[in-house]
Amino acid sequence: SFEWLKGNGTVQLKTKDGNPIIAGGPFARVGRKPSMAQDATTSSKRSKVLHTIWNPFLLSNPITQVKQFDAKQLVVNYQYKPDSIKERTLVGDIAYSFTDSGYININYSLEPASKEEAVEAGLSFLIPSTFTEFRWVGKGPYAAYPGKERQSEFGIHHLNSSDLYFSGNRQNVDVAVFIDAQGNGFALIANKANIAVERTNEGIIVSHNAHVSGAFNKYEWPE
Repeated sequence: SFEWLKGNGTVQLKTKDGNPIIAGGPFARVGRKPSMAQDATTSSKRSKVLHTIWNPFLLSNPITQVKQFDAKQLVVNYQYKPDSIKERTLVGDIAYSFTDSGYININYSLEPASKEEAVEAGLSFLIPSTFTEFRWVGKGPYAAYPGKERQSEFGIHHLNSSDLYFSGNRQNVDVAVFIDAQGNGFALIANKANIAVERTNEGIIVSHNAHVSGAFNKYEWPE
């Protein structure tokens, strides 16, 4: 069953037995989990260019307004505000379309009010940590970014969520499957997309990245 919580715009997707598939989100993604190289670079004064970067990188608790709701589609306007500064608002529509075959199509368009930089940008959802098996058709098995993708080849790949190389962005993904130890789960269908995953205390964050920059090198900003 698909549930949309009016209070905070959260989406929940459950099996017919009531077990959660999507446990939270959508979150507006405007960056990636900070690395040591990113922290060193953003705190350095070596760059001749003044950079600004979104922080936090996952925006939650949006202001929402339903624009359309019927048996086939739910369209919601989301306004994400990481703080009280008006220029840091992110606004746009997310459309959930429902099919008789059980697919849920998601389309989104979010626009920032500021000109701050984001090394990744897209939409994220939280899935339960019990979905430990990640299988996908796309580049892998390692995370890949522009300029840092030589070790990733297109194919069918599989990683457990406890794997050292689990987190990160995967390029050219056509399908990603998340399942638990019993084989229960779901498939995310895409078209040569950037799909990112990362472990958190609450579960696993799964993201569709509409924009991905290169990786940080120490004291060097990504392209």
